[in-house]
Amino acid sequence: MGNTEEVEEETPSLYITDDGGSSWNPVHPEIESAVDFARPSISIIEPADPENPSLGSMIGSHGGIIKSTDKGQNWEILYEDYALFIHVSPHHPEHIWFGAHFEIFAPSLSKSEDGGTSWTPLHHEIQDAVSGDATTQAALLHPEDPQIALVGLTSSGTSNNKAVLSKDGGETFETVLEETGIQAMAHGIEYDERVYASGRHITGKPFVSISPDFGESWETFVFEEFETEPEDPVLVRDMAVVNYDGRKSVFLATDQGVLRGDVH
Repeated sequence: MGNTEEVEEETPSLYITDDGGSSWNPVHPEIESAVDFARPSISIIEPADPENPSLGSMIGSHGGIIKSTDKGQNWEILYEDYALFIHVSPHHPEHIWFGAHFEIFAPSLSKSEDGGTSWTPLHHEIQDAVSGDATTQAALLHPEDPQIALVGLTSSGTSNNKAVLSKDGGETFETVLEETGIQAMAHGIEYDERVYASGRHITGKPFVSISPDFGESWETFVFEEFETEPEDPVLVRDMAVVNYDGRKSVFLATDQGVLRGDVH
């Protein structure tokens, strides 16, 4: 374990690495704005498109979305709105989706199809897909058609814990996975139509839902051996699917640690 020291309030809340995690450098976005960019909620560590560095790396926060094209030395505001997550399509890097919720906990969702130059709100469209309070937590775009999008939502109730699918760029949504709060989604290793989702399960146990056809059908695998109760659920915040020790594995970043399971 390395040396430790007390963290002052002005200590940067974002760190960047360019050597696979061996070393980290602090970054403190200095933005002249009336909103708070000091507490990022999600960051895209790698550039959205390595072959097009002008797209830069992006951060979502309570203040909105900011972008840097020089490894965090300088930042520009792309959009001032609460961003709980950002998804930049690896196959269509000009397409960016982000979302969160409003103060009344109605879900919010917006997209850009030009790398963040202009934005289209999809608030009413995603709100039509739910009944009551909900938070937009994650999104994935189809690898071949960026107008096809999966969006994950969570809610204090059960009816709005779901995944919804749009085939028209967010104009309409249909529910494709019910009674499962989706807080994280990931493409498979092959970046085909196979996608993975996780979040908060009705049993309280960690889980992975897998769709072989980009959300049309799902199979859910629950970590039954994990001891927890529905009133004290394991919350999955993020996930990744990788080749690990010769096997396809999913890593779940939860509020109780990092879990790994082999998947097909």
